[in-house]
Amino acid sequence: MMMKFDKIATWLFNPFKYIAGVKALVIGVILMLFSSFLSHKLNIRFDGVIDLHYWRKTTLNMCMKDIFISYGFISLLFYIVSFLPKIKARAIDIFGTIAIANYPMILILLIAHFIKLAPLLIIIFIMVFTTIWRIVLFYNAIKTSFGIKGTNLNTLFIIIFIIAEIGSGAIIKRDILFSKSTYNKRPTKSKFELKAENNDLTYQEQIARVFIMSMNNNDFQTPTTYFSSKLKSSLPTNILMGLWNTQITAYGKFNKIIQIQSMKKDSILKVYMICKLEKQNISIKFDFNTQNKIENFIIR
Repeated sequence: MMMKFDKIATWLFNPFKYIAGVKALVIGVILMLFSSFLSHKLNIRFDGVIDLHYWRKTTLNMCMKDIFISYGFISLLFYIVSFLPKIKARAIDIFGTIAIANYPMILILLIAHFIKLAPLLIIIFIMVFTTIWRIVLFYNAIKTSFGIKGTNLNTLFIIIFIIAEIGSGAIIKRDILFSKSTYNKRPTKSKFELKAENNDLTYQEQIARVFIMSMNNNDFQTPTTYFSSKLKSSLPTNILMGLWNTQITAYGKFNKIIQIQSMKKDSILKVYMICKLEKQNISIKFDFNTQNKIENFIIR
């Protein structure tokens, strides 16, 4: 019984003992392609090495780009590191083991899809476990490919993994913000659209625009990066998602931003925005502090 358990644990956390090289690369790419298809069908995006977010509507091309940008970025970084002294690793082993390390994506997608209505603590536990699972797989993939152990391996892995997570996320988020499909286009342009075209938006107004467009795409993580520490603790991602979904349920799908303006009051800069939804318009107010962080956020 113990031997069977050990074998299962090895397949879960260190499958590279059984599969590597070309075979691992081929199987890994096939699994990532299937994950892209499943990600599209479930409207969930892997917008970073270990990040995922629910999305209003995805395309297959969008989901494939997400997964392969992250895979290519982290694989390339580890391949560059393999040229350091005392590391002997073949490119095919690095790209193959990293490809296989992505296999939990399929299970994670299914879990993420079915736990949306679960209690918050259960969601947090599952997401933490699956995140740790993927990190362990990436670690064992590099350990197998590099053939080194101890402090050198740990230091290299931590540094490269952090760079890969930040870098791949930045590339994908930049693609999201500047993609033509991000904004709803209409024959008639609102005052806001004309203002944006003329580059007349202030820095805070640009943040407000990104904030709303991110929520419209079911990305509730990006908006919280603009929160002050106080607002971040009182308005976490799940509460923000519930707040936005309440508006969508009551007034229909988001159409476009039709007006935006700013006003300074004491040390607070207030940004007022009017958004057009299917059934009626809603007004949103942002209060920015002197550090350009959102101190307060109100939807009416």
